[in-house]
Amino acid sequence: MKLAFGRGTVANSSWVEELAKKYHFEYVEIETDTVEQIVSGTEGCDAIVVALHKLTAEKIRNFPSSIRAISRLGVGLDSIDLVAAAELKMPVIFQPTYAFNEVANHALAMIMSLARGLPQGDASTKKGEWTPAPKIARITSLQDTTLGVVGCGRIGRSLIEKARPIFKNIVGFDPAVTDQIPGCTMASSLDELLKQSEIITMHAPYLHAVSFTLSYGVKQSVIQLHETPHGFVIERDNQRGVNIDRTEVIYKPGSNFWIWTDIPYPKQAGGNFFRILSHITPIDRERTYFWVFRWQKSSGWRRNLWRFLYKNRLEKRHLDVLEQDRVMMVGIPADVREREMLIYVPDGEQPAPIPCTVLDPFLGSGTTAVAAILEGFDWIGCELTDDYLPIIHARTEWAAQNRPQPDLTLFGEPE
Repeated sequence: MKLAFGRGTVANSSWVEELAKKYHFEYVEIETDTVEQIVSGTEGCDAIVVALHKLTAEKIRNFPSSIRAISRLGVGLDSIDLVAAAELKMPVIFQPTYAFNEVANHALAMIMSLARGLPQGDASTKKGEWTPAPKIARITSLQDTTLGVVGCGRIGRSLIEKARPIFKNIVGFDPAVTDQIPGCTMASSLDELLKQSEIITMHAPYLHAVSFTLSYGVKQSVIQLHETPHGFVIERDNQRGVNIDRTEVIYKPGSNFWIWTDIPYPKQAGGNFFRILSHITPIDRERTYFWVFRWQKSSGWRRNLWRFLYKNRLEKRHLDVLEQDRVMMVGIPADVREREMLIYVPDGEQPAPIPCTVLDPFLGSGTTAVAAILEGFDWIGCELTDDYLPIIHARTEWAAQNRPQPDLTLFGEPE
């Protein structure tokens, strides 16, 4: 086997040489700036390993036929065109535990540097001014300060552990975390964390599940489906006007699909609704066109302000979310309907358990196991990091104790 490493990925090549001897593979270091460099450098290689190198669709589609996989030496995959990889049925591998301790160390160093005014003091000293610290920066006593940690995954937990002896209080917020983190008080909402914290550090991806909209209202609901004369409505049974609580699908025979939903904005963001209308047109068996229209009803100075904010700040965020949707939809396998686990339950009956076992070969902090338990599935998980075992045990015990009784009805279309 032969691997191609993007230039700079093997800064200290001793670890790669050790791995090569142990697992009997060859490797080369290549440039990745242009398509030509990619093609010539990866010829005869079985896989390419990159760090911060950008692999565009053009580069991926021009890979030699010998390339069978892409590996990212890190956590994020935003530098790799996942759609192009999916089109070629090429696996993309990443390293979820990569450098999380180092990132936490760096975040803590930056927090302490800013709290002590070191950048301002350094600049003042280099100018020969020797200005007293209180005059150039607001010096913060960390022992009297509350630290807010948004996102309590690997990086967030590592930072909390390192920051415990330094800060008076630590408050965390993460909708996916259900267990108690030593030395940290979990806030019930992002608003609560913001009110309590004087210093805030962010360790969460920008995704639907952590966007501001889903930070409000209930996190778990029974989702109901109701037929209408021209389609159906999907809605929560216990909430309206707080979150994305209702979506309507409209279809007329011989016409196209229309989907609309209202996203309520919190009061501190001006309130009102932002409506999204999606128009779906099947072109043939392989292609579907998808249009999205967004609008908000406003007038006067509010209209002008909204137009300004949208063009200068919000438009890119909305496009980023649409790109996430596109990648997800393109990556859906053709046989997804045969593999989905939807349950149709007639009124008045209880859902029957599905004879299914969920496997997670990289269990981490146990999120998959918790979801499996709450949904009534058996599960098997594998995790090499010993530090996660007590977290997994605590979370799965909580899930077992809080598993809903079989009175929840999941609605879907009967086969």
